[in-house]
Amino acid sequence: LPDVHELKSTVLKWLNSLRIYSSGFEYQFSQSTSSSLFTSCFALYILDLFQETDNLSLKEKKEWADYINTFQCEEDGLYYPNPIYHPDKERDVFQASCFCLSALSILESKPKYRISIVDQWRTRENVEQYLKERGCHLGKSGSGNKSMFQAIFLTHEYERGKDHDLLESIIAWFDFHNRYQNSSGFWGKGRQGQLYTGLQNALHQFVIYEYWNRDYPRIGEVAQTVLKLNDQKGFFSHLPGGDSCKEYDALHFLLYFYKVNSKLIEPVLEKAIGAIKTRWNEDGGFCENSTRPFKSNYARLMAFIMNAQNNEIRITRGINVFKEIIKPKKYHTRKWIKEPQPWGESTLWDTWFRCLSIAEVSCFIDNNYYIKYRFHKHVGLGFNAIPKLVPFSQSR
Repeated sequence: LPDVHELKSTVLKWLNSLRIYSSGFEYQFSQSTSSSLFTSCFALYILDLFQETDNLSLKEKKEWADYINTFQCEEDGLYYPNPIYHPDKERDVFQASCFCLSALSILESKPKYRISIVDQWRTRENVEQYLKERGCHLGKSGSGNKSMFQAIFLTHEYERGKDHDLLESIIAWFDFHNRYQNSSGFWGKGRQGQLYTGLQNALHQFVIYEYWNRDYPRIGEVAQTVLKLNDQKGFFSHLPGGDSCKEYDALHFLLYFYKVNSKLIEPVLEKAIGAIKTRWNEDGGFCENSTRPFKSNYARLMAFIMNAQNNEIRITRGINVFKEIIKPKKYHTRKWIKEPQPWGESTLWDTWFRCLSIAEVSCFIDNNYYIKYRFHKHVGLGFNAIPKLVPFSQSR
């Protein structure tokens, strides 16, 4: 495992280089890009993961919270980035709103207005209609995000006001997902629903099951799929070199499954941490991936494809590698900021997710790490209850 002191000091030094000092709570997404509402939240998450928010004064916390709340709309309670760069406006606004709720929780503050969009989902029929219209039962790409957003808003407002109707809506949300879950423990059909896309979608629903302490159906099948997606280097991506989201998604599921089969999971966790460390850049931040298929050795690409554990994964890897060779992407085009990011550049998102993966596995291996890292208390990405179940130190 990385030395916590070294990880923290190096990452925070890099983070400080992205700070826009005219505001104090605005940060560039990366060295070559600009800031946004999203980047303010991501920077705060990194600070809080390393418990650095304890060093913020009450005045600084209030100013940061006030800045975030300037983006809230009184009419529906949602937070609107300005400008919006994502072509799916609903996804962008809902995602920003969920990130802001977590950020405000860290800052010991609250939204100015009630999240009144939940009034659209006060019946079982309303909840299911939204989920079906977004293709959540079919595992449509990105549908896991929208499913999670709905549940976060319902949970937040239920906890705020203890509205019984909202509790019934949350129960309806679980019933819907239990009913449509596929045999792999994800949602959707075919290779997409059973493999990488299914995993990435399902992590979002899993976050809600975890927060509400609900048993996640078919967790054993999920673990089996995740283990098959693990490549020789320790990554879980459909392309060589990894993916910060997919690594986190895979590890988060495996930590939950650990109580069922510890001997199978432990070496995978340790290998994955080693792989993640290779994405730690010299500037102190983490990137998603610095391996380019079109620049890679042919033999290595074939090994990545052919060493997959079944033919479906080989086909998926092969298709994606071929696409990257034929039409290589020179930049990442995440829609949280205006500019694309050069391949291999350290970003706030990748650094938060890579460090979050390291922190979760570290705490699981040794409970003493709990005093060095902090996870979110608010429902959403960054919340973590899994290591409390069966840490390595109790299983040996």
